[in-house]
Amino acid sequence: MPSKYRINIEGRDHLVDVVEHSDRDYLITLGGKTFNAHIEDASTLTDGGPPVVTVLPMPVPVAAVTPASGERQVETVEPGQVVVVAPLTGTIIKMHVAVGSRVARGQLLCLVEAMKMETEIVSEHDAVVAEVAVANGQNVRQGQTLLVLGT
Repeated sequence: MPSKYRINIEGRDHLVDVVEHSDRDYLITLGGKTFNAHIEDASTLTDGGPPVVTVLPMPVPVAAVTPASGERQVETVEPGQVVVVAPLTGTIIKMHVAVGSRVARGQLLCLVEAMKMETEIVSEHDAVVAEVAVANGQNVRQGQTLLVLGT
């Protein structure tokens, strides 16, 4: 569930939604655009400076998310295949690919909506869609398998 925060960027206040993605990684939505933020642990810094916050535009590396227990997962994955999982809990708005589709790196795979915000799930690799595990309108949990991509 997103938390709301007020942040100041270049002297202007903004209301943002923040979802914890993993340890020290957060999804931040500002003005309809989602960013991946990583906050370094200050105790690991050798220069004694403040923690470093790295903010990158989406897409986040969705295959790195740990699947939630009890959700449908692909039991076996062939060598060279990548499991694409939901980066957050939401609803599949539109699946843009089908089994057998060729996709290019950066190509839109599907849209997940949460809290009236759409998150684009894009391919991290040139690949072929080996399996589609969810359907349009289906509710998904963070970490649930969405697709399997192969070479």
